[in-house]
Amino acid sequence: MSSSDNLEPILRALLDDEEFARVHDDQVPSESTAMLRWSRPDPTLTMADAQGGVRVYDFTSIAKEGDVAALSIRVGPGLVVQTDCLIGNAAEPTAADFMSGRVLGVRFQPFFLPGAEFDSSSLRGRGLFKRGLHYSGIVTPANVSLLCICDSCEGSFRLQSFHAGFSSLSYFYCSSGLHTLTVSSQGSGAPPSPHDAAPDAWRTFEETLPECTRCGGDFAYGHSLRCPICGEPYIDFAKYPEERRLEYYGNYFYGDQPLHLGGQGSAGDNNGA
Repeated sequence: MSSSDNLEPILRALLDDEEFARVHDDQVPSESTAMLRWSRPDPTLTMADAQGGVRVYDFTSIAKEGDVAALSIRVGPGLVVQTDCLIGNAAEPTAADFMSGRVLGVRFQPFFLPGAEFDSSSLRGRGLFKRGLHYSGIVTPANVSLLCICDSCEGSFRLQSFHAGFSSLSYFYCSSGLHTLTVSSQGSGAPPSPHDAAPDAWRTFEETLPECTRCGGDFAYGHSLRCPICGEPYIDFAKYPEERRLEYYGNYFYGDQPLHLGGQGSAGDNNGA
């Protein structure tokens, strides 16, 4: 009998209320892997800590894309939990499938367990690099999406990111915080550089942008990305404007598409972003 058998786990993982993994404090650092299958169209993954905290990730969009997920849950020495999965359809997905682009990957928003020295509340409203959803110097593959948890309502939602620099794009969120506009950063009429442009230059350029064709709001460089469930800021550029130029990944909600500013000042769907 191991010493863990008589201890409460510091983390339990459940798919639709059925536990499939647990971690004890004497097992950290650790990695738990599982091949998950579901029987309902709206499965949920729940992460429960020893103090009653729960994080619930909605798997509905994942279940629409496959019937199995190869899941990895890693608990680091700082009590940070990092989770990701590969989505398969019939066959069990492999790392080789992912590297070749044949299957999709999902990166879950990391979180800290009770007892961690880091104060996770300091991440409220911060950008995706600070949250551990992107890593500086490492390009997030295009077949990876992000499963996020709202700071306010604790609901989960899925984002798709695009590297604005590699795509030669600037991006803007609308005033509702729910829609994304991309604009070419090359050629005549290109937006100001996010690294060295004065605020007045951005305001002048924003005046040329059209209304959002989906909600009628305006697009601006400093608008926040908001939770699609409760509408509260998720990437809060109003509160942390210094992070805007550092967030070189633009985002849109998974299953949607960004709008793109084309010729004659019109905005239309861009299915290639």
